Amino acid sequence: MYAEIRKYHSNHKEEITNKVQSEFLPMLRTHAGFIAYYVLDEEGDVMASITIFETQAEARESNRLAADWVQQSIAHLVAGPSEITEGHVVVS
Repeated sequence: MYAEIRKYHSNHKEEITNKVQSEFLPMLRTHAGFIAYYVLDEEGDVMASITIFETQAEARESNRLAADWVQQSIAHLVAGPSEITEGHVVVS
């Protein structure tokens, strides 16, 4: 398994959450190798997403989908680019 964690800063958490649930997640679920997706509401203006795929290649392809979707749907709601951490899952 391969996981990616993206951290975003925004004062529009509710609107982003609604868009992710209604637009992004249904699209992501159809992507090859998809295992799971979670969104965390951290304190202040921080949100994070955790995406898990079967392979690194499938996760990397999802990055393109995510970047396109963010640009088209929520870029105006987030402050700057996301911070990304990724790697192979070694314990689950």
